[in-house]
Order: sequence, then structure tokens, then C-alpha cells
Amino acid sequence: MSSFGIIGLGFYLVIYFMVNLRTFVIVFTIVTLSLSGLVQANNSQTDDKKKVQVASLQEQKQEQLLVPNFSDINDLLDYKTQWLINKPENVLTAFQQFESNSLNTKPEQHSVQYTLALVDVYTRLSDFDNAITTLESIGVIDNLDVTEQIKVLEKKAQVSVLQANIFYANQFLSLANQLAKDNQLTRQSIFTALSISDNYVRLADEVNAVFWQEQVQSLLSTQDDIGMLIEASIILAKQQQTLGIYLSATKTLIHVIDLVSAQNFYNVEASLRIQLSHNFKTAEQYVNAEQELEKAYKLAVKSRNQQQQLMAIVNLIDVYIIQSKYDDALPLLKAAERLERFFTSAKDQRAFALVKAQVLAGTSQYSQALIILDKVNTDDILAPSEKQKLAIDILTLKSKWLMLSGAKQPSIQAFEQLLTKSLTYQQHTSNLKLDFVMANYQHDLEQAKQDVMQQKSLAEEVKQQNLALAERLSNLKILLLLSFVALIAGSYFIYKRLQPKRTEFQFIDPITGAHNHSYFVKHVNRLMQNDMPFSLVMFDVDNMRMINQKLGHELGDRLLTQIVERLGVRLGSNKLLVRLSGDRFIVIAKNFSLNQAFALAEILRKELNSNKFYVDNLGINLSASFGVTCHYENKTIDSMKDEVQDALNKAKTKGGNITQVVGFC
Repeated sequence: MSSFGIIGLGFYLVIYFMVNLRTFVIVFTIVTLSLSGLVQANNSQTDDKKKVQVASLQEQKQEQLLVPNFSDINDLLDYKTQWLINKPENVLTAFQQFESNSLNTKPEQHSVQYTLALVDVYTRLSDFDNAITTLESIGVIDNLDVTEQIKVLEKKAQVSVLQANIFYANQFLSLANQLAKDNQLTRQSIFTALSISDNYVRLADEVNAVFWQEQVQSLLSTQDDIGMLIEASIILAKQQQTLGIYLSATKTLIHVIDLVSAQNFYNVEASLRIQLSHNFKTAEQYVNAEQELEKAYKLAVKSRNQQQQLMAIVNLIDVYIIQSKYDDALPLLKAAERLERFFTSAKDQRAFALVKAQVLAGTSQYSQALIILDKVNTDDILAPSEKQKLAIDILTLKSKWLMLSGAKQPSIQAFEQLLTKSLTYQQHTSNLKLDFVMANYQHDLEQAKQDVMQQKSLAEEVKQQNLALAERLSNLKILLLLSFVALIAGSYFIYKRLQPKRTEFQFIDPITGAHNHSYFVKHVNRLMQNDMPFSLVMFDVDNMRMINQKLGHELGDRLLTQIVERLGVRLGSNKLLVRLSGDRFIVIAKNFSLNQAFALAEILRKELNSNKFYVDNLGINLSASFGVTCHYENKTIDSMKDEVQDALNKAKTKGGNITQVVGFC
């Protein structure tokens, strides 16, 4: 019998003699139930403790399984490749365990490959201090293999970009590019040049970006490696598109598409056509964008590539969204949802989520669209500026949809957040450019100081030599005087070399960026003095006075700036665009006959008519009247201006939007 049974029996006997049977039964039942409850509670608490202990052990075992203990560096690097994006903390733990277990026994842990892999881990965790310290542990890289030197420099550039140090990134990449050139490593040379160009794109520095892009195009023209050609051309086209050089981007992609199409590489051609559609979409050529995406979809179907089919559909939905064609987008959205499982990257999933939300909002399903926006994942984005730009885009949509759904207060809050983030992003962009300029200035200043010190050292050596010569040859005082004069002249030369070069802003029109009338006179006089053949093409915008009256002169000036930018694509180094006054422009076409100048005028006239100009989201169709003349013996600037002006006036009297020619050549 248990102890509780004996206690219960004792209670029973006592109560039996003290109270009647009914009272005894009630008391006995209460006591027995209470004791039984205490026993059950004690057993339950013991079981819970055992469960917690078992769960804790299971978690520890699971954690050990998540972070394996590697003894081979190749296995460790494979693990890093697989889990770096989703589990960077676990990857770092694996590296730390490897170093601890391999201390003083695994020299390969100090190899460049291992070090750069560890830098990737710290970069993924945004631990840039440890990333830089790890890179510095490599020491002097001159003793490394050339390809390893280039990899180290590229990694230093990558960390510098993530820290917004574009100047130092370009310094590292320039060294890597020079190493690749010196050792005839064409592939490395091409991609380091593309990286430098990409950094200038970040700074919106079109001149330097185009310079490096031309270096890339020059190298690509001599290569027959179609894989490298495709990879480099896609990057190049994206940069050109970001800079707004749509014609160049289109040419780059079409050239590669022709090569790929001839080889029947359906998957590659589909990817290129999707990229080409981005270019057409950004340039507001939506019909062309739709055609390219339809071709890309057919190619993806032919190669049975569901992921590319999905991307073609998602991008086509995006084109429809821009045009507010939500009814056309809905069936495509359903087709995309059926293929959604084929997404392999967070970037593609994010793109699909955004277009899905916009289609739902476009069909007034705001609550569902807002739910999707709140779930958009940005954990895979490393660059803070890129993540911030995406956050601005999402907040823009969110504030708009909240307002349309009637949630005014949340909409105002979202708009305030958007305003704060936009100002922060603008400040970040401004700081990026300012830091680059200051770093560049500081570098030039340090270089100048070194040059001055070197020149002073040389000058001191010359002085000592002259003094020694004076001690030996007292009759050469004149020579010493001349040496002193030469020293002063050299110092003056150095001083002049260190002065900023004189700019030619006096020859630039401050509103449009085109050359001004002073430059026109200077350039034409030089052509005449050198007996260089040339022609003049004068034009002005039809009905510009009416446009200024309706839109105001400020918006009119912005319209003129867009005209200069659009026509600048059609003009090379031998064709200079000049703004004479108001909306009147003139093109100096060197080595152009009258017929060639007429053909150029027609090209420019049709270019102005090709697409609308947009000022504050207002689309404007423009046309212009053109006059053409050429230079021949005994003509003066004034007589040529009068002739081409007469031709322009005739074009105006005939209704405008035509070209008139005066003279013969």
C-alpha cells in the first residue's frame, strides 16, 4: 500500500468515531482528491522540465548541424558559396572554427583565396572594419601571381564602393586595369574598365564613364569569345541606359543579339531581348519593348526555360502598368502566378511582388497591394544606396495607395517617411560626389607637394653643384647667375603647372550647354584661315513664342536643353552645335558639301519629330525649320549668316518643318 493510502486510512478511522458516516465520506473524498492533485502537479512539473532539457539538447544538436566543422578548405569555401546570402553568421562561425582547428597546421588558410572568401563574409555582414583588416593581412601583393594581385585590388575596390569611397575604388581598379593590360589579360582588363565606368555612372559623370566604355568597346572589337562578349555587352548596355544614352545601349544589345541568334542560343537571346526591352521601356518606346518581350517569351518556350518565360511575362506586365493597361496585365498576372515557383533569386521575387502589387492597386484592390508591399524582402541588397532607393519607390506607392483607399492619416505618415528618405538619399548622392571631388583634390594636392619637393631637391642639387664649381672656378660668376635665373624660371614653370587650367566657359551657353555665338565666330574664322571646307545648317523651333507664352520661359529653356541633348547624339566631333540666340541654333559641319549638309539637316529635322519632348510630365511635339548654305571663296561670316538666314526664312514662309538650301559648292 502506498503512503497516501495509509494516510487516507488513518483519516478514515479518526473521522469514523467523531462524526457520522455522511460527514466522514465528504471529508475523506476532499482530502483524497487534494492529495491526488498534488501528486499529479508534481509529476507534470517533472515532465515539463524533462521536455525543456530534451528540446535544449535538440536545439544544440541542430545548431551544430547548421554549422559543420570543416577540416578541408575546399569544403569550407563550398559551404560559404551555398549559405553566404541566407546564413552569413553561420558561415562566419564555420570560418572561425576552421581557423581554430587548423591553427599552425593549415598554411592554406592564409592563402589569397581563403582571405578573399573571408572578406566576402565580413562584407555580407557589413563589418567593413574587419573586411579591411583581413585584406591588409595579405601584406605586399607584388609577390603574388598577377591574377591574384588583380583579385585583391578588385576586392579592395568592392569594399571601398560599399563604404561610398568611389575615389579609392577607382584607384584600386585603375591599378588592376593597368596590370591586366601589361600582362595582356584582356578579360580582366575589360571587366575592370567596366567597373570603373560603373563607378562614374554612380557619380553621374558621363564624360569619364563614356571614356572607359569606349576602352571596353575597343577591346571587345578584337575578341571572338562570344561568352565574354555577351557578358560585357549586357553590363555596358545597362550603364549606357542609366546614363540616358539609349541609342548607344540599343546598338550594343542589337549587335550581340545578331551574333547569338546566328548560334541558336535561345536562352541567351531571350535574356538579351529582355534587357533590350528595359532600354526601350526607359526610352518610352513601349511598342518596341512589348515586341522584344514577346520574342523573348517565345524563345524561352522553345528552350523550355520556365524561369525566362516568367521574367518575360513579369517585364511585359511592367510595361502594361506604365501605360495603365491593367486589364491587359491581369491575365498575364495569373499566368505568372502559375510559374511563380520557378523564381530562383530574391531579386526576381521582389520584381514580381512589385508588379503584382501595382496590378492589384490598378484594379482598386489597395488593401491586398499594401500587404504585398509590406512583405517585400530587401535583405539580399548590400549597397545602402540601392536599398534606400528601393525603399523610396515602395513608400511612393504606399502613400499613394493609402490615400486612394481613404486612409488619409497613414498616407500622410507614409508621405512624411518618403520625404525624409528622399532627402536622405539626395544628401547621400551629393555627399558621394563631394567626397569623390575632395578625395581627388586631396590626391592631386599630395601629388603636387611631392612634385614640388622633388623639384626643390633637384634645385638644391643644382645649387650645390654650382657652389662647388664656384669654389673651383671663380671666373664663372656669370654662369652662376644664369643658373640662378634658370632656377627661378623653373620654379615659375612649376608654379604655372600647378595652377588650374583655364576653362572655356566663356564659349558655352549657360542655359543649354551648347557652344555660343563667340565660339561660332572663333571657330568659323579658324576654318576660313585654314581653307577648310565647311557648311552651315541653321534652324529654329516652329511656334516657340507660343510655347513660351503657354509654358513660361523657364520651361521653354528646359525644352531647348532637351533639344540640344537629343540632337547631340546625331552630331560627331566634326559637327558643332551653336546656340545663336533664343531658339535659333546653327551647326558647323566641317568637310561637309552642300548636299551632305542638306542630308544632315533632314536627319536633325526628323529626329526632332521622332518622339515627344517631356517637360514636367507634359508631352510636347516639336518641329523646326532649317536653312543650309556652304562656304566658298570670298565669303565672309556675315555673308554666310545672311545666306543661311534667308534660307531659313524661306522655310518659315512655306509653313515650317522643311529644309531650304541657298548657294552652291
